[in-house]
Amino acid sequence: MNQPLQTPFQLKPLWLVGLLAVLLTGFVPARTGQAQELLNRRMSISTNNEPITQVLERIEKSAKVKFIYSPEIVGTTRQITLSVRNQPLARVLETLLTPLALTYEVVGSQIVLKRLRAALPAETGSPNGADQGVSGVVTDEKGGGLPGVNVVVKGTASGTTTDVSGRYQITLPTGRTTLVFSYVGFITQEVAVGERGTVNVSLKPDNKSLSEVVVVGYGTRRREDVSGAVTQVNAEMLTKQPITSIDQGLAGMVPGVSLREGSGAPGSGPEILIRGINTFGNNKPLIVIDNVIFENGNDQNNNPLALLNPEDVETVTILKDAATKAIYGSRATAGVILVTTKRGREGKPRITFNSNVGQATVLPFERPDVLNATELAQFYKDVNIDRIRSVSAVYANPGTPVPDELIPVQFRNPSQYGEGTNWFEAVTRSATVQNHNISVSGGTGAVSYYVSANYLGQQGVILNNDIRRIAFRSNLDIKISDKLRFGFNLNPSRTEQNRPADDPAAGQFSAYSTITSTYWADPSSPIYSAPGVFKYTTQGSLTSNWTANPLYQINAENERRRGNQLLLGSYLEFQPIRGLFLKTNLSFSYKHNRSRNFQPSTLIGDGSLTPIFPNLNGARATLFQVATNNLISDNTVRYVLDKGVHNLEVLAGFSVQDQSEETSSLNARRLLDENFPLPDSANVERGAANNFGGFEDFSQNRLVSLIGRVNYTLANKYIMNFSVRRDGSSRFGRDVQYGTFPAGSVAWRVSEEPFMRGLKNRGVDELRLEVGYGITGNNSITSYGHLGRVTNANYILGGTSVLGNALATLPNPTVTWEESRQFDVGLNASLFNRRVNVAFNAYQQITEGLLAAIPLSWITGFGNVVGNQQSRIRNRGFEVQLDLIPVRNSRLGLVWNTGLNVSAYRNKILDYFDPRGFFSGLAANGTSIAVSTPGQPIGMYRGYKITGLFTAAEIADANVPKYTGAREGSLKWVDGDGDGKLEIEEDYVVLGSPHPDLMFGWNNSVSFKGFTLRAIFAGQLGGLIYDLRREIMWNVDGNFNIDRQMLDRWRPGDDPASKTFPTTVSPTGSTTRYVRFPSDNKLYDGTYVALKNLTLGYNVGQLLKREKLAFAQAAEVYLSVRNAFYLASYKYGNPEIRRSNDGGAVRSVNYGSYPISRTVTLGINLTF
Repeated sequence: MNQPLQTPFQLKPLWLVGLLAVLLTGFVPARTGQAQELLNRRMSISTNNEPITQVLERIEKSAKVKFIYSPEIVGTTRQITLSVRNQPLARVLETLLTPLALTYEVVGSQIVLKRLRAALPAETGSPNGADQGVSGVVTDEKGGGLPGVNVVVKGTASGTTTDVSGRYQITLPTGRTTLVFSYVGFITQEVAVGERGTVNVSLKPDNKSLSEVVVVGYGTRRREDVSGAVTQVNAEMLTKQPITSIDQGLAGMVPGVSLREGSGAPGSGPEILIRGINTFGNNKPLIVIDNVIFENGNDQNNNPLALLNPEDVETVTILKDAATKAIYGSRATAGVILVTTKRGREGKPRITFNSNVGQATVLPFERPDVLNATELAQFYKDVNIDRIRSVSAVYANPGTPVPDELIPVQFRNPSQYGEGTNWFEAVTRSATVQNHNISVSGGTGAVSYYVSANYLGQQGVILNNDIRRIAFRSNLDIKISDKLRFGFNLNPSRTEQNRPADDPAAGQFSAYSTITSTYWADPSSPIYSAPGVFKYTTQGSLTSNWTANPLYQINAENERRRGNQLLLGSYLEFQPIRGLFLKTNLSFSYKHNRSRNFQPSTLIGDGSLTPIFPNLNGARATLFQVATNNLISDNTVRYVLDKGVHNLEVLAGFSVQDQSEETSSLNARRLLDENFPLPDSANVERGAANNFGGFEDFSQNRLVSLIGRVNYTLANKYIMNFSVRRDGSSRFGRDVQYGTFPAGSVAWRVSEEPFMRGLKNRGVDELRLEVGYGITGNNSITSYGHLGRVTNANYILGGTSVLGNALATLPNPTVTWEESRQFDVGLNASLFNRRVNVAFNAYQQITEGLLAAIPLSWITGFGNVVGNQQSRIRNRGFEVQLDLIPVRNSRLGLVWNTGLNVSAYRNKILDYFDPRGFFSGLAANGTSIAVSTPGQPIGMYRGYKITGLFTAAEIADANVPKYTGAREGSLKWVDGDGDGKLEIEEDYVVLGSPHPDLMFGWNNSVSFKGFTLRAIFAGQLGGLIYDLRREIMWNVDGNFNIDRQMLDRWRPGDDPASKTFPTTVSPTGSTTRYVRFPSDNKLYDGTYVALKNLTLGYNVGQLLKREKLAFAQAAEVYLSVRNAFYLASYKYGNPEIRRSNDGGAVRSVNYGSYPISRTVTLGINLTF
């Protein structure tokens, strides 16, 4: 018996290193800095009616400082609204503390908060010593009233806020004559009242507080210095949803990014598409987690984001245009998703605990609407009656009853079967999901740390299907000196999963898979042959075909998977002189998956529709293992110059990536001892060579890259970004290994020009134009795709068969990079004190030299060869993002934030080497359901265009095209090739597009007095869905149960124009079932809108503090519903349907996948 795959290094020392790194964080002494250096630290923060204690904690974390204060002095019940961006800490403290009559003092590395001293006698203003009443209006520069402005008597805690018209009224205590006016996004003003009773104030916008730091490839940039289509989502927006994988939270959040939840299997991820479909094959984005690159996307079987604890994520950044993604060169054609995880900040330890428990149920549209046992028996009774009438003149008249003796005995008395078995309900359940996370973060002057642990336990809605994940993370940053910094990441995780072995969402369509067989299994068959004993098959009285009992199958043949993943990362950064940074990153990921499958001898063989029982292959066992290693070394030199009107950043680097994969498989059948469910050569029957076998495979590829980037900003108005990457890939031949991928973009901040001052006074805060162009690549072929493969072959020598070698695949040393050229334009605007923000982007991408298998003439002895097709695909589209703050009333404590995004794409095949096009996807009859031809979008559906049912007059008319055996009530379709007769594939026509006309998302957050309601919608307009299941569920040959729609079929005496489905009587002289052929009556409108998440949270921390029961700094409880509802034109399944094995050429085909569910969750978030 072969040995299991060996880990190429010992994990134990790495665990010890990580543990030691965490423990050391408590023993490294702090370094004392100068007060001025501390106050010059820049930071950004945005709060809205948050307790002051939480605001101070966030400042501690962001600026790496520690506050010391008395709760009585600060006033812990105060609610703070504050917004500053990229400002020195000194200014942040002034903005925060001055209206509260507080000041501060820097002591070492700590900041002590205290009250302002009493005002000097000279400030006394009221001559008679009595309190003074003051009122007025606060307006913006245009004279509009500002609601919710904080108005505070300087030197006191006394204050008020303006009403919806900007009006206020306040009383000045004796000896106080100065008011402080502060508001989000405006410069704080102090006004001496004197003896006035009315004080009106006009606040000016504080545009300098609006900077934002955005993560880009190999670094970060200020938002205003980035010229390109970059969307950054703060993880706080994602983790407010009770999600098990971070990608689940992106639905509806980012323009131009669609997420399709095609499978509800635990551990599976949604399909992520950035700006649609650009090629026939791989359209999956590049995923980068803390500099570790994953090229395999996020399909059901290999989702790197599913192994990442969402609570560990700090930001998710989407790079969409060529100017920003080209820095990743050959792997970035489909876009880039950058995930950065949380890191510690200087300050006292901060402990967070998050826990939620939920219940998942199958969504109603996932339940098949098939006939029960009585209905199915009646259906087949009627079918037999119709067939008898079609061949017997005696009973041809519908008024003449057909005797029961002529009808098969099992159909004569339908009511005897009752409801029978609902197989789908038998294998599904209400499932439990639980997710628990704890983290500790903090730091001293020299060391900061973030440590977390997570446990996920998720049952599937299919019985005997679940996943358990445990993950740890340790992120450590050490300031060795003022010039040298070191960081280390450690993230081990382990998953264990029980899952159906044949989920059709991950593989080819199978009518006999566990899930799809529940659609058509005979409802007259019981589940159990005896109490507590499963019946092996679904053989009943009503259908002629059967398969394994689905309930028995998922208990006897459940596949068990175990996965271990380790992510390691470290960096060393040295700053020899001011502005110059030398940095090296070393990242490593290791993943080992092990799956085993056992099928007992009582499980019928090979899933055939024709019964094979007993199992001819006996008991079977399979063991499959795969180990992957990914080592990345990035070395960069970065120079930053910020002098006057010039801001310059230059980056140069060298990167090496080495990936390897080792696979092994063992298979055994006809096991002698079924109590030993693993493949073992000693446990199989002798005499057959194929009773035991297996294989091993190893592949490796390397990528070597040179990186360069220049970013320049002039006068904070003119922005230029240029990058280039040169990649060398071992996947290509020596002469064509290297590809160069340049990109550039420019932006103009029009709002900063002098001629815009008038518009700025009218509400235009920011206006920005952008344009960019770049080239990206694709090297998605196998590691040795350019080489010919040699295999064993026999030949005759001297009349004797001799074992030799022969080419199995042709080499192609000229196959090289697939390239995409992309052009982008953009417009960004912020209006009305940035309460309205608009972003518009349009793009065009042309992909050429597509990597694919090129067909060859069989004369060559080979079917195809891997190469660059002489083909071009164009993809155009646009994106619009609108973010609003429609309501912000501090007096009422009411804030409503909303964001709407809309996008669309249109792809078109400009050239294709074969004018017939590219055929993809298989129907039940073996013909293709999709075709990609020049001048058309990718993956257009094809098949019969149904025009109705034949009438008797049409059957008698010789001029009406028809097929052999057509009769009244038979299906009728368009004569596609115009030859005057109806044929099988010759009459296929293009039926429509799977691509949506428009995609949209709408996210909302409403806060009111401690309550927060969040709602996220996502959906699309247009796009067609092909329901492949109908090719089985619309059968009438007695093999299966059927869809309820088939009750609306034509029967003798009916008007063909009034019916949807054809006669159940076979065409004369033919057994062909045309309902099983691709046709437009299986296409459905894909329009839908889904409420992806609805969460109601309550900040119980304030309540606990009022009752003097506070045990945590912050506490929130919430109730959440995921997939709350779908409003869809398609009523028969998941409108987001997709299959992970399908590429760009097969879209939105319902093969009968794992059902998605609605999950109701109750959770709590605590901070200590």
